[in-house]
Amino acid sequence: MRSTVTAALPRVRVSTGLRPALAGLVLLFGALPGHAAPPPEGFADVVERVKPAVVNIAVVQKAAGRSAGQGPGIEIPPELRGTPLEELLKRFLQRPGESNDDGARSSRVVSVGSGFIIGASGLVVTANHVIQDAEQILATLADGRKLGASVVGRDKETDVALLQLDAKETFPFVSWGDSAKVRVGDWVLAVGNPFGLGGTVTAGILSARGRDIQSGRFDDFLQIDAPINRGNSGGPLFDRNGLVIGINTAIYSPTGGSVGIGFAIPSSVARPIVAELQARGRVDRAWLGVSAQPVSKAIADSLGLPDEKGAMVLEVVPGSPAMAAGLQQGDIIRSLDGRDIVESRDLARSVVAAGPGKRVKLRIWRDGKEIAATATLGMMPSDEAPAAEAVKPEPKRPPARAVVLGLTLAPINRDTRELFDLPEDAAGVVVAAVKAGSAGDTAGFEIGDLIVKAGSRPVATPQDVLDAVVAARKSERRTVLFLIVRQGQQRFVGVPVPRG
Repeated sequence: MRSTVTAALPRVRVSTGLRPALAGLVLLFGALPGHAAPPPEGFADVVERVKPAVVNIAVVQKAAGRSAGQGPGIEIPPELRGTPLEELLKRFLQRPGESNDDGARSSRVVSVGSGFIIGASGLVVTANHVIQDAEQILATLADGRKLGASVVGRDKETDVALLQLDAKETFPFVSWGDSAKVRVGDWVLAVGNPFGLGGTVTAGILSARGRDIQSGRFDDFLQIDAPINRGNSGGPLFDRNGLVIGINTAIYSPTGGSVGIGFAIPSSVARPIVAELQARGRVDRAWLGVSAQPVSKAIADSLGLPDEKGAMVLEVVPGSPAMAAGLQQGDIIRSLDGRDIVESRDLARSVVAAGPGKRVKLRIWRDGKEIAATATLGMMPSDEAPAAEAVKPEPKRPPARAVVLGLTLAPINRDTRELFDLPEDAAGVVVAAVKAGSAGDTAGFEIGDLIVKAGSRPVATPQDVLDAVVAARKSERRTVLFLIVRQGQQRFVGVPVPRG
């Protein structure tokens, strides 16, 4: 289930563990306020010290689907209309000849967010999605002054960006704290620009850490209940000492309103990224060259694994360090340089932590035993690496349909390509029907799925799938492993094999 996201923002998937309770996740361009009671002594002294370093950010972007000549004027976000900030933005950002008429079609739109100054020279940290595709950036300081800002660097993977204020002077700034030292239950403060209301302060507690909200490969969010709303995105999250322990970036919301679940990028993630952006304007990451998925209990059973730990290799990118090291589709990476890979996302973090050019040792589970491999990590390509090609078995004369594990399987031919809208290069067999309550149904198979491997062997006919199930029964394996393709994406699925 995908969560609901505000207009003009990418959809964000909620991790499986959160889905039963969560129905929507909104990047912080919108929500309604809640509140959390502060401790008796309050936060006034801390707020007075840090508030001057928090800035409001307004960004002008091209309106989606329009060129610069298709319509005059700028479009102000609804929550800012009728406020003093609306006229300010129009005066500061409007080009000569553009109209302020609200009825005019706008060629540019304005979004708002927050940021915080981390150096006396005017370096400002914010969220990448706040300034992405920006044509113009306006920063409003706590004393009311308005300054332009330019992008020093940004990192889409972690949603962190670094700006430079366009002024030669000394600015107030805040310091980084250590998010690893903050305990669940500790008080936290958020300062930002919700709904254009600059300098707004809210308080709450750290609710949880290490949240994976499926927004990227390096998800490791702090969860907080301090109310954060439209415009808070990119603003600082402080501990009780006034040190920055996070960058506010998203909330969970089933309706667009705050329900006390917000997310912040931890300082332990953001701080080294900001340092690299300041030094080089970009982030250089190590690269292994695989895509991976978690290991379920069914998959572990099918491969004889003693537990469900590791990252299962879905694809190996041609020409990558992983290919040079001999990694194969279906391998389970159990550790990298002595660091255990407990979840699949641990693999990306371990690779990045090792650094480009590092020679690393891998422990891999393959064919029922653990083996060792060595890889020299490369530099992550700037563009998305090409996907590995799917296995394409030699074509055979297709037999009739067969029912296996409650799945009605059909061969790939002209009729099934047309019926199930399969690509011309589709390989394997297609799931034509799924019997309710069957083993295949319980495992999550859907009509139109392509089975390309069964029991580690390529599939060309329904009989190949049946043979794999029979072989699993004979060897007394409890589960048979399938590699399937659904909507162009590969995935391994373990299916329990009924006895008899």
